[in-house]
Amino acid sequence: PPVLWAREMGRGYSAFTVVGDRVYTQSQSLLQQAVLCLDANTGQTLWSHRYAWPYDPAGMYPGPRATPTWRHGRVFFAGPSGLVGCVDATTGRPLWSLNVTETFNGRGTDFGYACSPTVVDDKVLLPVGGKGASVVALDADTGATVWAAGDEPASYCSVIPIKISGRQLVVAY
Repeated sequence: PPVLWAREMGRGYSAFTVVGDRVYTQSQSLLQQAVLCLDANTGQTLWSHRYAWPYDPAGMYPGPRATPTWRHGRVFFAGPSGLVGCVDATTGRPLWSLNVTETFNGRGTDFGYACSPTVVDDKVLLPVGGKGASVVALDADTGATVWAAGDEPASYCSVIPIKISGRQLVVAY
């Protein structure tokens, strides 16, 4: 297919989520980390939500590592410090944010939190790695904790929802 547009995005490892004529991603500039909404036809920035200062531990692997998740007109993001949040997909207005690494004493993501948020049944599922909080579910509307389970450290992988014999389960590495 023909290239419609190309542009510099800054630093980071976020991929793209496309919904209709909008493209959502994360990037890092010299001054900030942000979740961005771009026009899919032109590449122009429609909005940008700054959520943190640049992340660059010891000069290795700078910037966000997770891809934003779109669900019901909202965009969920995760930054390398463990900050997760939700913004309005149309305007970029922040709705809630929470640092899961600090809140749940997360372990296992020493090179930066990298999982993309998984949203199932209005719950945001995240590996965190805290005692009693290997995996947590946050309310998608408020960011409040719905449940937390397990004692193992987290990994850099997103949570995978599965169904076995009609029972909804969560797999976390």
